[in-house]
Amino acid sequence: MDSIITLNPGDPATVGVSITGGVLHFTFGIPQGTEGPQGGDGAQGPPFANAVVDGVTTVPAGTPANVGVSFDGTDVHFSFDLPQGDPGEQGPAGEVSQGDLENAINYQTSNNTDAVSAAGVYVSDPPTQGEVQQIVDKLDELIQALKR
Repeated sequence: MDSIITLNPGDPATVGVSITGGVLHFTFGIPQGTEGPQGGDGAQGPPFANAVVDGVTTVPAGTPANVGVSFDGTDVHFSFDLPQGDPGEQGPAGEVSQGDLENAINYQTSNNTDAVSAAGVYVSDPPTQGEVQQIVDKLDELIQALKR
């Protein structure tokens, strides 16, 4: 068979035969059918409850982005291939002013905790209210020293 040709609706079907070197060659002309009436609405398809992202993969810069989609009968599954961006240009090195340095030291670091001495409290079993108060006082002193 060499070819099949679609003919207009209503045209008669055709067939051509030739022999070349002892081989039969067929060519068919088949008319297209006429358009039928509109069919009714089909049955409601299955609902799906979730759209699931199965994965996001970073692919090399310059690679086209790609989205894979599949349906397992309940969930729509997505997988994404996203190209990595090209690296940007490095900006100039910055400098820190004396004021910025002092502000960072004064407001972003704790006060000197070296001034807080060890508790040095002996705790009896059960502890007395006075021993517990000494621990609380030492903890308050440390918290105040650590505040920024």
